[in-house]
Amino acid sequence: MVKLSKRLMAIAQQVAPCAVLVDVGTDHGYIPIALVQQGTIQTAIACDVSKDSLDKAKANINRYNLPQAIEARCGDGLRVIGDEEPVGCIVMAGMGGMLMIDLLKQSPIVVSNAAQLVLQPQLDVPDVRKFVHHIGYQIVDEEMVYEESKYYTVLQCAKGREQYTEREYMLGKILIDKKCAVLQRFLIHERARIQTLLAQIDNDSRRHELMHADAVYKEVLDGYE
Repeated sequence: MVKLSKRLMAIAQQVAPCAVLVDVGTDHGYIPIALVQQGTIQTAIACDVSKDSLDKAKANINRYNLPQAIEARCGDGLRVIGDEEPVGCIVMAGMGGMLMIDLLKQSPIVVSNAAQLVLQPQLDVPDVRKFVHHIGYQIVDEEMVYEESKYYTVLQCAKGREQYTEREYMLGKILIDKKCAVLQRFLIHERARIQTLLAQIDNDSRRHELMHADAVYKEVLDGYE
């Protein structure tokens, strides 16, 4: 069995059972390999724009004797997936949130055909939350993990309609509601960082922005008490 890092495990745990998973930016191919081994998915398409990364994925797919279950495709985002191909779940991880949004925009039919999206943006998480709502998905679960001095947020999205408040888009309604311990740690860290920045910045608009964020973080932290 392939061994997953804490971040990759958090992503894999959000995938619901399905026949076909598409992993965009698969890198070493660990997520589809693990999910096939666990029996969560039947087959997968492992995609990467980098031929070198895809070669690593192919080597691992062969190493774990899964070439019949996992197909590797080299190309840009979801453009390697045909509009008519059945897709149960799309996984996108390890990339910036704005790039993730661009890739989802590029292939609207493929995205709309998927029952589930599992997204792990490295940056701009609030923008990704807003975008999945815009395209008719709701966030059914969310997890946050801390690994190697970095915080990672994983969104599980399914078809449906919902809207969030500003605070919920900033920090994640589900994370707030379940009083996620990693979110609490993140907020404490961010409040300390904001105080340092406020002591160094003279720009009024930037100070206002930071103070607003600090007030939101404090309000959420007060809910842990």
